[in-house]
Amino acid sequence: MPDAPDQSPKLLDQVRQTCRRRQYGYHTEKAYVRWAERFACFHAPTHPHCLNEDDIRAFLY
Repeated sequence: MPDAPDQSPKLLDQVRQTCRRRQYGYHTEKAYVRWAERFACFHAPTHPHCLNEDDIRAFLY
């Protein structure tokens, strides 16, 4: 059988799973997902995993 592709969940799926595990409300989950989408779009060419604290500050200011 050929090698299976990477099955790790995508960023937004991870945000959703974490919100559900912590039993956040539906609207809170939607807000967190929207923030994550905006963050990823703000730093479009760079994968969110590679970003650091300074990049988060740049997004928030």
